Amino acid sequence: MPLASCKLLLLNQSMTKASTRWQNASVGRIARQAWPYIDKARTTALCRLSRNDCSMVVRSLTGHWLVGTHALRLNAPYNDFCRSCRDEEEEESTEHFFCFCPALSNRRLRTLGKPFLNDLSDLSYLTPRRIARFVQLSNWTPF
Repeated sequence: MPLASCKLLLLNQSMTKASTRWQNASVGRIARQAWPYIDKARTTALCRLSRNDCSMVVRSLTGHWLVGTHALRLNAPYNDFCRSCRDEEEEESTEHFFCFCPALSNRRLRTLGKPFLNDLSDLSYLTPRRIARFVQLSNWTPF
């Protein structure tokens, strides 16, 4: 068997195994909704962002930023309610930020194409650059 064929076979097997692990993971609920499968083109687009933008997108899509309950777990200052719409009944969360916050609907429409998203899986169709732009315009700092 030619070496190139062996490399291709190994690559395909490793991608299949990685995809299966990603689909069956018990952690990363937010990230798996926004990035449901391994996508080489989308990953390349993410890696081409500036370091700050890439970090911002990764933190916001994984839920590892100083928002609501995650900030509380880190003993960092946090808001019980959304800092944009100031609705005391709405818990500050990644899902509220990307999908439902009425105060961010105009920015969401301009950058993501819709004023409201059904859920985080709607982010799976967007480029990392558009997601980064939305986070920047929202003034929610993920650091």
